[in-house]
Amino acid sequence: MKNLYWLTFLSFCCLLTNSYSQADSLAVLPSAPAPGPLENYALGVENGTLVFSTGERGRATASISINGEEQRLAFQDGKASMAAEADALGKLLLIKAGKKHYRLYHLSQNTDRSFRLRKIPMWLSVIPPLVAIFLALIFREVIISLFVGVWAGAFIAGGMRIDSFYYFMLSFLEVVQRYVINALNDSAHLAILVFSLLIGGMVAIISRNGGMAGVVQVFSRYAQSPKSAQFITWLLGVAIFFDDYANTLIVGNTMRKVTDQFKVSREKLAYIVDSTAAPVAAVAFITTWIGAELSYIDDGIAGLKGFEADMTAYAIFIASLKYSYYPILTLSFILMLIFLRRDYGPMYKAEIRARKTGEVSRRMSATEESDLEDLDPV
Repeated sequence: MKNLYWLTFLSFCCLLTNSYSQADSLAVLPSAPAPGPLENYALGVENGTLVFSTGERGRATASISINGEEQRLAFQDGKASMAAEADALGKLLLIKAGKKHYRLYHLSQNTDRSFRLRKIPMWLSVIPPLVAIFLALIFREVIISLFVGVWAGAFIAGGMRIDSFYYFMLSFLEVVQRYVINALNDSAHLAILVFSLLIGGMVAIISRNGGMAGVVQVFSRYAQSPKSAQFITWLLGVAIFFDDYANTLIVGNTMRKVTDQFKVSREKLAYIVDSTAAPVAAVAFITTWIGAELSYIDDGIAGLKGFEADMTAYAIFIASLKYSYYPILTLSFILMLIFLRRDYGPMYKAEIRARKTGEVSRRMSATEESDLEDLDPV
């Protein structure tokens, strides 16, 4: 009986000790730390693998994102490796480490099965548009300038292989195949091209039939000065809100004769037309922009965790209109320039030239003048 008491006492002590040990924080084994962000590192290629180096001793884990895919790296004495996969043409590696730390590399395979890795500075992304704008200002050939700008972008995206003439010419073929032919294979791009062609054809037919001349006569009654002619241009730009391309083609061709009559420079006309087309299409309720904007809102909602608001994408679009500062301020700024008669820089010089000499545009070649005369009524 005495042994039974001792056995009961020992069992009670064991249970009490176990309870205290579970409650003690020091007795709980720490969980494995979550991988932290990797910000300071060097990337190289060794024996067919990508090697991340940090220079730190010991073991550690880090998380990075490569082309949008999360990767977990296990470091041993400051080095972690992962398989390198690329062909002769190569591919871009956009590496995100941390919240705002991005690096861009180009990885390709050489003929001897080794790999070539080149870091591409992020600031080079501004080179293609600058090249296109610079060439357009010098040679006044928009299509060729855009093509050369895209070529510059393809050359940068191809790893900037200046050591090989073959890959330099390959970037030219890449522009034709990927950025021109594949772009034409996109239904959205084709829709824009066809829509622009149809709008342009409609404007040309109406102009040749005398429709534009009739519109000019109607608006000429209300345009009694350069200021009123500019205001009517602004008003017509706001009225045609359903598409920015249609706005530019219709308003520009319609009001050209009216503004020419009151010696308003073509530069000022182009500015008013361009600055009303996109802002109006961006905030109007029913435009060709709505489809794209609603898809962006849907994608944004899908990426928000815990978003359970009973609002459709269109309702969110309507609610966001009060934050459309750029379209509202742009439209207001144009009115301010028109009624205050304020122009600045090159625009001021263009307006002075048009008022004093009657030359509403800079001297153009005979070909450009004949292109404009094609829209005169028969």
